[in-house]
Amino acid sequence: MRQKPWAFWSRIFYCGLLLATGFGADRAVATSTLMEPPENSVKPQSQLDAEASDDMAVFIPAADNRDTSLPQPFKAGPVVFRPHLNYQYSYTEGLLAAPSNSVNSSVHTIALGATVDLGRHWTLDYTPTIQVYSDKAFNNNVGHMASLMGSVSYEDWVFSLSQTYSKSDSTLVETATQTEQQQFSTSLNASCQLNEKFSTDMSLGQQISDVTGGQGIRAWSLSDWLNYQIAQRIFIGIGGTFQYVDVDTGPNQLSESLQARLRWRATEKISFSVRGGLECRQTLNDAYKDSLSPIYGADLQYAPFKHTQISLYANRSSDSSQLYNILSQSTESTSVGLTLNQRLFENYNLSTGVNYTHADYKTTYLILSNVRTDDNYSISVGLNRTIFKRGSVGVSYQYGKNTSNQAGYSYLSNQIGLQASFAY
Repeated sequence: MRQKPWAFWSRIFYCGLLLATGFGADRAVATSTLMEPPENSVKPQSQLDAEASDDMAVFIPAADNRDTSLPQPFKAGPVVFRPHLNYQYSYTEGLLAAPSNSVNSSVHTIALGATVDLGRHWTLDYTPTIQVYSDKAFNNNVGHMASLMGSVSYEDWVFSLSQTYSKSDSTLVETATQTEQQQFSTSLNASCQLNEKFSTDMSLGQQISDVTGGQGIRAWSLSDWLNYQIAQRIFIGIGGTFQYVDVDTGPNQLSESLQARLRWRATEKISFSVRGGLECRQTLNDAYKDSLSPIYGADLQYAPFKHTQISLYANRSSDSSQLYNILSQSTESTSVGLTLNQRLFENYNLSTGVNYTHADYKTTYLILSNVRTDDNYSISVGLNRTIFKRGSVGVSYQYGKNTSNQAGYSYLSNQIGLQASFAY
């Protein structure tokens, strides 16, 4: 099919940018309706040290199993083998087995894997996960997660690499049914302190995704920011993102965005950042209209006491649609949320969170219109206790509600869970 006249030159310009500065992918992840088990830390030690020394971060970094005060029985020189095990039992009322078909089911989730520290700068991890459902409407399955992560520095440059593969088969808000997903993600980030006032952040990456009942997507994008320090602990910046999306069904897409941001460590207990701008998305076919959308984000960290962490966030983004159907070319979503983490009596940790997300599945075929609109609400509470220094046990509850203007995609769920983990 004939492309728009400027499409060829846009691609040439875009490819030139890729060659000059790299590309980065940052795509939205589909939302599971089940409670997610806690993840084991797979960041290299050099990255953890950098986060701990970040002058803009208010929160004390979460405890990590690589506590040097604990013995490491699986160590050979700079290489450390760290096995980890997590078991979670959950019971859910109102779990969607298919559109308009809510059932009650117990789920046993067992994740047994290992992380290998290759010195201070690199880690490898592989974790298979088994899920067993009590209701026959769901398929028992084995998921997989593998990753390679690294962080190195050279003079004024800091580089980080992340390569991940994941396979899962969970019930998703977007599809209202159990949906198998596979995803390969590659991300390379670089930052440099140019002088006393200016610094730059760049990223390049690739994402290859496949969804059963949906469509495959291959995405490449470029992100580049220029930052300026206007005062101690106050930074402003301007940045742009370019993305090209190749889809299995329908025309491909090109998008560009421009944003400005402010980061400010206001006090020892408060830090926040805000960003905002516009994104232009083109579907490379004459029958589709271009779209222009506002995008923004805001994050607030507040630590009123040493072991109290309060986070407030808001985000509006636009992305190509993969999980709904071929009638929807893009998804625009707006989210706001609040989280609270509180340590209690040394060995206990209380975590709570509330979130609201509004999602519009859009088409630009002939005219700009909504194919489907969702409003999703969730409330979660969890209490965990550390045992034997390396392990934890806990109990959790999650309330979820989704209201959709399309029949079959609304649901109301209540989940309770028990969790136990042990990791080196």
